[in-house]
Amino acid sequence: MQAAQFYNRTMRPVYVEYARQFDGHFLTLASSVCLPVSDFHNLIREFHKRLDRSLLGRSYYRKAWDERTQGIMFLEQITSHIHGHALVNFAGSRSEAELQNICHSVWREVCPGGEVTVQRQGEKSPARYATKEFENWEHDDLKQVILFKDFVGK
Repeated sequence: MQAAQFYNRTMRPVYVEYARQFDGHFLTLASSVCLPVSDFHNLIREFHKRLDRSLLGRSYYRKAWDERTQGIMFLEQITSHIHGHALVNFAGSRSEAELQNICHSVWREVCPGGEVTVQRQGEKSPARYATKEFENWEHDDLKQVILFKDFVGK
C-alpha cells in the first residue's frame, strides 16, 4: 500500500475524530510568504505562547494543561502558500470580538502580513474540512499536524 493510501485510510479518520474534542473555535493562520514547515511550526509555537499570555496573564506557563489553549492544527499548501486550520478550545472566556482581536494582534506580531480568521464552530465540526489535504497526501510528512499540547512547557 502506498503511503498516501495508508494515511488517507487510517490516519485521516483518526485525526478527524481526535479534532472533534476541540469544539470551540475554528482558527486559520496564514503566512504572507512561503516558509519551510519547521519555520511555520516555530511561528505557531510563538503564537500559542503569546496567545496564552494574553488570555491568562503573565504566569500562563504555570497553568495546568487543561487551563491552557488546546487544539490541533493541520497545515496545508506547505510548498506554496503555507497556512494552518486549527480546531481550538481557547483558554479563559472571552467574547468573539475579543478573541478575534487578540488572535489578530498576536499573529501580526509573530507573522507580519499574515492573515487570521477565528470562527465559533457550529453544529457540524469543521474537522473534515481541516483534514482535506489528507485525501491526496502528497508530502508524506507528519509535520503537517500540530498538537498545541506539544507546546506546553516549552
